[in-house]
Amino acid sequence: MSTVVVRCPHCEKELKLRDRSKLGQKAKCPGCSRPFVLREPADEPDPPAEEVAFELVEDSPAVGVGAQWVPDEAPVAPIQTNTGFPNLQTSAPPAASRAASIPGQELAVSSGDGGIQRFKELRRRNAKRRNFAILFGGIAALVIAGIVWAVSANWKAKVSAPELATGSMGPASNATNTIPAAAPAASATASGVSVPTVALGPNQDAVLIPHQELTRTQLRENEGLVEALYPRRGDPIRLFMVPSGINVVIHMRPAQLWSNDLEWQELRASLTGDVVDWMAAQLKEYCRREPQEIKECLICLRLGATGTEPAISSVIHFAQEQRLSDLIEEFSGDPLNEDNRPRINSAPPWAYLIQDTQTVAIVPDADRFELPEVITVPNPNPTEGIYRLLDLTDRERAFTILFEVDDVKRHEDWLFSEQTRPVFRQILNWFGDDAETVAWSVDLHGESAVSDILIRNRSVANSSRMAQDVVRRLEVLPRDLHSACRKMHPSTTGFQAIIGRFPAMLEAYRQATIPTLDTRHVRLTTVLPRKAAPNLALGTLLTWDISTQTDFSVSDTPAVVVASASPPPATAVSIPDKIEDRLKQLTFEGELNFPFQDAIAYIADETSTEIDIDGNALKDAGFTKNMPIKLNLGMVSGMEALKQIFLSEKCRPPTPEKRICIVIDEAGKKVLVSTESFAAANGQTVYPLITE
Repeated sequence: MSTVVVRCPHCEKELKLRDRSKLGQKAKCPGCSRPFVLREPADEPDPPAEEVAFELVEDSPAVGVGAQWVPDEAPVAPIQTNTGFPNLQTSAPPAASRAASIPGQELAVSSGDGGIQRFKELRRRNAKRRNFAILFGGIAALVIAGIVWAVSANWKAKVSAPELATGSMGPASNATNTIPAAAPAASATASGVSVPTVALGPNQDAVLIPHQELTRTQLRENEGLVEALYPRRGDPIRLFMVPSGINVVIHMRPAQLWSNDLEWQELRASLTGDVVDWMAAQLKEYCRREPQEIKECLICLRLGATGTEPAISSVIHFAQEQRLSDLIEEFSGDPLNEDNRPRINSAPPWAYLIQDTQTVAIVPDADRFELPEVITVPNPNPTEGIYRLLDLTDRERAFTILFEVDDVKRHEDWLFSEQTRPVFRQILNWFGDDAETVAWSVDLHGESAVSDILIRNRSVANSSRMAQDVVRRLEVLPRDLHSACRKMHPSTTGFQAIIGRFPAMLEAYRQATIPTLDTRHVRLTTVLPRKAAPNLALGTLLTWDISTQTDFSVSDTPAVVVASASPPPATAVSIPDKIEDRLKQLTFEGELNFPFQDAIAYIADETSTEIDIDGNALKDAGFTKNMPIKLNLGMVSGMEALKQIFLSEKCRPPTPEKRICIVIDEAGKKVLVSTESFAAANGQTVYPLITE
């Protein structure tokens, strides 16, 4: 029996098939481990057999100086796309040298028009990859904005975006590594499941979950609470009319995002008009329509081997029916079949499938032969992680992205610009080494803004351990962000106010996150009031912008303005030497809405003072480090802030001698929060903070 050579469509590895009866069946490639259908070599869209492959004898090929390249077809003018993206530098710089190193992109040296046309073609390709780097980076930024837009549940100063832009510097959270474990104020019950939480409603602030107390059983039982707060409304996302090997999936509902409904108008306004217009231009390029005309779209990437250019596919569902004749004219090309059924046209570098008067698919021309098989049946051959997480998605949600973590890391040079790459690298690393695939969706659901993250663990990883690791990383994230925000120096007071509050918003988001667990994935669902969305979207956008202009290698001390050599040197901002003077002199403005220990840590950070808490003293007086503190301080000193906290209702002592106090250690340059009885027993001098 003759041997048939079949080539893997993903990695191009050749496989020898001795039994022709296996043709038409699905097999797994021994090279890349991806499944594919065994086909006759003639059925594959490969170069003609008469083309002879050869290898160079020398490492560096000789380059002629008189050769002239003659195009096979009439030159096509490159399409220039103006991204119009304002200020945010999310596009990669020109990378001609990088493009020249990619296999299959040879630059011919010529003195004729053909060489010039070849150079223009390379410029067009580079522009295309830069534009998609902008699109992917911008979409990821939008996802971040959507995920974080609801984190201001504990931020009571819910002012509008214009008010924030002209406001003064607000407080920034200084969350500690310890998560509040105190029992919340109420208990919510959903689907027979009772979990410690604050009941969620239009007038409530957040869902508080004491993460460190969660057991494996509680993680599983939280599914009932999540389902009650955020039920799935639609069918899962399916890969109809999409080629095989997909490892990045982006699903959007642009007509909803660009609708005239008040909540979406507010969100778009907070993203600024220039950013929204830029996003609309990118959607129009890859989906051929304005956002308002697109009910639903699916943009998929196939990230191949390192150094190769990813393939992009899109499926567009129009909001209104189109005239079939207009679609045939717009998406014209050479028909795949003589009877043109299904209606697939080849127009390199693209192939078009006109499914009906409301649905069109655009795929790379090399994938046109696979389209007939995935019109009525979704493609079963994405990566394994994408395939499994798709079952848990909801196509009714406004925005969803799924991606393979390792694949995105390998292609970070193509997907992200040089400036945004470090930020996205940190985001990818945050998911941990055990994360294989991630799905992330955001939506406005009734009176709630919702974020839903699914993290699929590798087969060798334990999902329960990964859940604990993810929750632990989420706990320290506000503190890490606080350190990063301290190194940012916005030019205006309004921007400082927004970015200064951002870590506190993230801490509220963390407290409102409900973790759940399954055998192969961890889920983090956050449900918060809808009205938080616009302010948080604006805050995320500004923080993102300033982060691209910040040198994070410097220390996190406040910036000192250095004048030029000719004028007198500028006076640096000095910190008082005495602890008492620090607490009296340095002031801040804002609202405290943290657990006791976090409120104290915040004051310590704002006054550059080390403040410790004697946990045994608090316990003896019936207090905890996690008791909630809610105070509207106004413009006060650190000393006055401590006084108001100690006089608050939560800190009311059972007896006068157990009143909370501070002990100032000038020699050790620190402050101890204790009680008067414990301080007296230890021979410590109580600072007369409260004289009544």
